[in-house]
Amino acid sequence: MPSPSAVAVVTGDLLTIRLTGEIDLATATPLGDRLQNMVATSPARHVVVDLAGVDFCDAAGVRTLVSLATTATGHGGSFRLHGARPHIVWLLTTLQAAHLLAAA
Repeated sequence: MPSPSAVAVVTGDLLTIRLTGEIDLATATPLGDRLQNMVATSPARHVVVDLAGVDFCDAAGVRTLVSLATTATGHGGSFRLHGARPHIVWLLTTLQAAHLLAAA
């Protein structure tokens, strides 16, 4: 199972985080810690997470993304998910987290 990786790029007031790999119970907590640190140390207020490279995500991964969204929006910023594969969109919808998806 490929461990997830996260690459962050700041452009003005936008932090874009590109995730790849698999996000599950075993990887969600350490990934969440890295993502929270990226958001906390970034000067950007708006966060976009690109999920196009994520092959698998379970409920623990969704919980990590929801927590990150709470952090990002807690100080007046914004948070959106982009590029989610259909099975991840289904999971986000099922877990009532589809509001995090950017409008197509």
